[in-house]
Amino acid sequence: MKSLTDGTPFRSNNVIVNGRALVLSDTFSNPIDLFVFTSQTLRNGIHRFVIVGVDDVQNYTIADPVFVDIDGYPLAPLALAVSAYTDVSRVVALTWRHPSDYHIAGYNVYHNSGSGAIDYNTIIDTISYPNLTWTSGVLGDGIWYFGVRSINSNDIEEKNIVRVVQRIPLAGAPGTTGGPPLAARNIALRNISIGKIKINFTYVYGVQADGFYIYHDNGSGTIDFDTPTYTMSRGSTIYQSYLTPKLLSAENKTFKFAVRAYNTYGTDGNTNEYSIVVDGVRPDRIKSIQGTSI
Repeated sequence: MKSLTDGTPFRSNNVIVNGRALVLSDTFSNPIDLFVFTSQTLRNGIHRFVIVGVDDVQNYTIADPVFVDIDGYPLAPLALAVSAYTDVSRVVALTWRHPSDYHIAGYNVYHNSGSGAIDYNTIIDTISYPNLTWTSGVLGDGIWYFGVRSINSNDIEEKNIVRVVQRIPLAGAPGTTGGPPLAARNIALRNISIGKIKINFTYVYGVQADGFYIYHDNGSGTIDFDTPTYTMSRGSTIYQSYLTPKLLSAENKTFKFAVRAYNTYGTDGNTNEYSIVVDGVRPDRIKSIQGTSI
């Protein structure tokens, strides 16, 4: 078997990368002082390189392997979304998924401060992996764009430009294009058997509402306007109604309800509350029925 240093020509150099042989050249004369190999673009990870010298009769020598840890741009986060927002709190929560990349050490969060393009020169916050959420402070009026980029342990950042948008109420009167919807009218509550409540109201068809949030206090006396209890789409007439599921622990108990119209720009923001005494227990069965002729 011929070596790489005995002065005998050999036919080719093969480089084996992660088990795959690449024929790189046809003829070299030994001894070789310098051999340069440039790979194709490789994804992040630890890659194994081996050089094999082969002569004209297929004798070969195998050099010791070299392991190279490729740590370039990390992969971008997946499924970026606005997971929570209300007009009352004016706080945005972002979520995303971690890609299959062990080099990621965290994420940089960016936004546009409510107008224009995202400023990727100004990091708003850095989130360490494995955290995959970010919550803003109270935001002012505007059309807010948010972006998230992965970083590795050397603070190398990938360059994705995926963004999500959240419009915080701004110019646009209620009930007009670009503004929150008008509030529902004539709200009335009615007991339906076994603790269910029918909520009836009117809404002028075609005036900026996509649907309605229904709230109740669960008998506590305080409605949480940050968390709707039920959501309903707007019907096709001015008459709207919603039948709640059975309310638990509702035996002669006072419940408070509220209704807000919503669209893509927000909710109408009213805080009107309506009370009703709910009876969720059936009456006792009548026993010993007797009849007489008259």
